[in-house]
Amino acid sequence: MKNRELMQGVWCVLTRDKIAFLVDNRFETSLKGEGVMSGYEKRLAIFEDHALMRDGITTWFATNSDWRVMFSAGTVEEAQELIATLEHEATQEKPVIALVDISFKQEMSATLPTGSEGHAGFDIVRELSARSPHTKCIMYSSYSSGSFVECALSKNIGAMGYVSKSSDESELLHAVETVATGEVYVESHLISKMLETQRIMSVFTKKERKIVEGIVLGDSTAEIAEKLGVSRSTIENHLSHIYDKIGIKSKEALIACLGQ
Repeated sequence: MKNRELMQGVWCVLTRDKIAFLVDNRFETSLKGEGVMSGYEKRLAIFEDHALMRDGITTWFATNSDWRVMFSAGTVEEAQELIATLEHEATQEKPVIALVDISFKQEMSATLPTGSEGHAGFDIVRELSARSPHTKCIMYSSYSSGSFVECALSKNIGAMGYVSKSSDESELLHAVETVATGEVYVESHLISKMLETQRIMSVFTKKERKIVEGIVLGDSTAEIAEKLGVSRSTIENHLSHIYDKIGIKSKEALIACLGQ
């Protein structure tokens, strides 16, 4: 597969080879051959807690494309049921493209891994990546910071695309068709933000990166410590090193530095 960049309005396509250095080596192995959806049913799943948005996207795809929303979830309970369904429904012969809202709201429960309230979309994509490898995820959100894009595409989360909600539906269609061919999709105006985030993140160790990702998701120091299986004081020590490396003195300054 040749590397290519396709610019049209505000969108950009990057092959796995070209984006590998950006997203924690998640895409170190390139896809070979034809697109994974070639000749197969074009099926979508949507994880969106706003019914009007969910119904609008469903109707738009049915009217303007060959893609059909075959599965949908609007609550945490429905999301967990749908993840279980996609384990069996999404196969190599009949894959599914999932559209996941980062801001999928939830009261965290035992049904999903511990995460940040209001950002359950990250947990959903992480679960899908682990349990349904033939479900390819695109995250869409009102958040347009480089840190959210980098986090979504990281190995820890596993999304293959990122689209902002300020874009129109045709942008989402471009993302779907691109991810279906095995390529990564990021809107062009978000690329420079992601590159700047990666420049900052490159100075951190692997553990420090995980801590910063937790901060991006809005986790408290205690929540990050619990996730990493260490003490709160250990996290605070790491934060001190993180601040020193980029010349800042607080968590608020770190968040500002990452463009949120």
